[in-house]
Amino acid sequence: MSQSPDNPDLLEIALGGNSIEDLPASDATAVRMIRSLVETMHLDHVDPVPTTVISRGRELASELPTAPSWFDRALAIVMAPLFDDRPQLALGLRGGELRQCTFGIEGHRLDLEVEPLEDDDPNSTQPTRIRGQIDREDPIEVGVDIAVLFAGTDHVAATATTRKDGRFNLVLDAGEYEFAFRHGERALTIGRIEIP
Repeated sequence: MSQSPDNPDLLEIALGGNSIEDLPASDATAVRMIRSLVETMHLDHVDPVPTTVISRGRELASELPTAPSWFDRALAIVMAPLFDDRPQLALGLRGGELRQCTFGIEGHRLDLEVEPLEDDDPNSTQPTRIRGQIDREDPIEVGVDIAVLFAGTDHVAATATTRKDGRFNLVLDAGEYEFAFRHGERALTIGRIEIP
């Protein structure tokens, strides 16, 4: 009977593919178990995923919403303010002497041009000309009443009525104002500006 090898030797025999005929029965059983484990590890590693699992994975993936591309996300960021129908009460003026702003609510859009009027007296406050147009996708009725309120109050600073094309003109002094108009039975506040 041959001498039993150490455990590291058994591992070397099992992995090296050496003959186990000369080993004692208990060592030969251990080598066969090691070889069986190693073979199972190889099979687990190379077994392909069953096609039913792949098919089901594809079905589930098709039900998931597709992730927006970088372009779609950038477009959404840029376009969101244009399609936002909530009242935009923040100062929205842009430009130099002729400043413009746009507000929207419930499908209506208010475009304003704000232009200081020339005044030769440097000590007087300059009145400001407001040219506006209210519009929406459906034809808008002629003669919409526009009210300019002192911001945060119900006090009317000025009024105007739109012409056929939805345009109106106003002259306002420096201050903070809200624009409102009547839509059916409701009065809607559509925007706020500050005139310096």
